Amino acid sequence: MRHKILIFSFIFLSLFGCAQKNEAWEKSDKKIIPHPRLLWTESRSKQIKTGIQTDSTWAAVHQLILDECKKLSDKPQPVYELEGIRLLSVARESRKRIFYFSYAYRTTGDSFYLNEAEKVLNTICDFPDWNPGHFLDVAELTWAAAIGYDWLYDGLADATKNKLAQAIISKGLEPSFERKYNFWLNEATNWNQVCNASMAMGALAVYDLEPKLASEIISRSLESIKLAMHTYEPDGASLEGYNYWSYGTTFNVYLIDAMKQAFGENFGLMNHPGFLKSATYISNIIGPTELNFNYSDSRTLCMFSPTMFWFAEQQKDYSLLVSEYKLLRRKSDLPWQHDLPAMMLWGKGIPEDGIPEPKKMSWIAGGENPVAMIRGSWKPEGYFVGLKAGSGKNSHAHLDAGSFVLDAFGERWVEDPGTQSYGPLEAAGLKIWSNQQESDRWKVFRFNNFSHSTLTINNQLQRAEGFAPIIRSIENENRVAALTDLSEIYSDQVENITRGMMIEENSFVQIQDEVTAGTKDAEIRWNIPTLAAIQKIDNREIVLSKGGKKMYLRILAPADAEFAVEPAIGKQKYDEGNPGMNLIYFRHHLKATEQSTIRVLFFGENLNAKPVELKLKDW
Repeated sequence: MRHKILIFSFIFLSLFGCAQKNEAWEKSDKKIIPHPRLLWTESRSKQIKTGIQTDSTWAAVHQLILDECKKLSDKPQPVYELEGIRLLSVARESRKRIFYFSYAYRTTGDSFYLNEAEKVLNTICDFPDWNPGHFLDVAELTWAAAIGYDWLYDGLADATKNKLAQAIISKGLEPSFERKYNFWLNEATNWNQVCNASMAMGALAVYDLEPKLASEIISRSLESIKLAMHTYEPDGASLEGYNYWSYGTTFNVYLIDAMKQAFGENFGLMNHPGFLKSATYISNIIGPTELNFNYSDSRTLCMFSPTMFWFAEQQKDYSLLVSEYKLLRRKSDLPWQHDLPAMMLWGKGIPEDGIPEPKKMSWIAGGENPVAMIRGSWKPEGYFVGLKAGSGKNSHAHLDAGSFVLDAFGERWVEDPGTQSYGPLEAAGLKIWSNQQESDRWKVFRFNNFSHSTLTINNQLQRAEGFAPIIRSIENENRVAALTDLSEIYSDQVENITRGMMIEENSFVQIQDEVTAGTKDAEIRWNIPTLAAIQKIDNREIVLSKGGKKMYLRILAPADAEFAVEPAIGKQKYDEGNPGMNLIYFRHHLKATEQSTIRVLFFGENLNAKPVELKLKDW
């Protein structure tokens, strides 16, 4: 069998070649350690087993993984069934099972887990293919097969091991050279990270069998993944939002860590500009509600991220884990985490007690998708605002420049509507992966500015090609603020427009917009979505109620603006509903060339500070 594989691989590589090569890899001696070599090593094994015996948190997570293994073993084997164009749910479920079972076997030596892993491995090997038309499916199955092959190497039956090696090569690695499948090599997205990391993991697993093929793929992955890593520059913000940060960055770390463990070096990837800084981005994007600032195609729910432990250990900055330990305590959520065993690899020796709070109350990022997170306190009741700038032209973007979320008193008061399932939209015939101005993507209610906490002018869409930078930030004893210039986003609608967000003395939030109309009149709609109960006090003041708490909302300027409320419902059949969500809005008319200031105040029942009546330039 191995002879046939070698011949086929030689022919395959000759036909399709591999243009991308990493200089550092090409110059390395390429001496690889024996199995296990993928993330798991004998030294790590000892540390993990010691941690389980001496640390109650690690012991609890270990037991949770074993308990989940028992539940997974009772489920039927995965079945090759496409959902539209995707096999992704099957691939992810298979990856989770193999990762959990393999971890359980490595830590306990119990053959039960070996046998369960072997069943899943044989099942995915028997699939006709790993669905290369949607290459994420191939990637996740290759990653899973590589972990199973490597971690269980000494325990697997020879027939299974041979079958698995052949599947990794023929169903995983070789399709990655076909141009109709490997577009991700030249894209700066999470696809690039997931696919490159998974191909490299597969290559590392079968390195002894296919050194030439494996070397080609590793060299290519190390070089190609730099495209995606550039998007973290300069400050670490994710181009694609919270959820896709978690997905892409986790696989990125898998690649770095796998290379480090197998070869003793990371080939320069770990020090890529902005990459390590991205952990600070994640620690700041989670509000005191334990919900994230879910701009772009993200959802509000935060999931525990083992990857953050890797970042914390690399930087010796354990304040990065303040939110992660809170999420870790939500043990009912942990079994949903496909990568939970990675915590046992990366979190060793980090004490839960005494994790310091971050010192800064603001985090500002430039780059291709600027964002700002400001807060009055790191306490659960503190004010928190996430401000989105950037552009609609980026991967997974929405037309949401100028939008924000707001937390206070342990509740979220201003929402981002979040993403919508892609499958039904694709089934409706919408081309949602184009970010051009006339794209079907912007017909989806949740993806456009009409549903977001931003401004809509003359009932038009924001300019997808426009760009909004964060132009200024303030952090002192009393005030934390961030400002964005939205002029380019609305360049065909008004002359210029600037939006500022301020938290004053952890007492209130002030939203201020300064607008100059162009040569035509401008009808401005100020808008926020909320899940809170709404009660109008008068036309210019509203009280929101949620979780037994109250938040007041008052128009300070302009003098003629009046609040109105309507359900947050899209107009098209394909728009998903937003149960319980309403839009609070008001309209403001500007005559041609007229200048105006819009001020809105958010505050609790005890307002301890006066609103700020200053121009944005004087904040």
